[in-house]
Amino acid sequence: MEAIKLPQKTVLEQAILRLKVQQIQQKLEIKNHLDETLQSLNPLNVLKQSVTEVKNSPAIQRKIFQAAISFTGGLLSKKLLIGNTDSTFKTILGYIIQFGVTKFIAKEVNPST
Repeated sequence: MEAIKLPQKTVLEQAILRLKVQQIQQKLEIKNHLDETLQSLNPLNVLKQSVTEVKNSPAIQRKIFQAAISFTGGLLSKKLLIGNTDSTFKTILGYIIQFGVTKFIAKEVNPST
């Protein structure tokens, strides 16, 4: 084998050092990106982001309000018509009434659906 000349050896060593520095930088970038991804997937952060989206979106607020009105109307109708009962038949009938009234109110509040 032919021996590498000193300047070539120095050039190779410098190239190796540059590659090692590049490798370290890439590892740091990957680690930082992974940390950011883990932070964004943190359940608390996901919840905060969802709440912020709801606060900033009138359309979502309107839909939540409509759903709450529909559900409350159905629940009230069940309580008024059936009340509290131990009868399985009346309980099932109450849920059917609640479902029907909820569906009806939902269509009246939001006729586009």
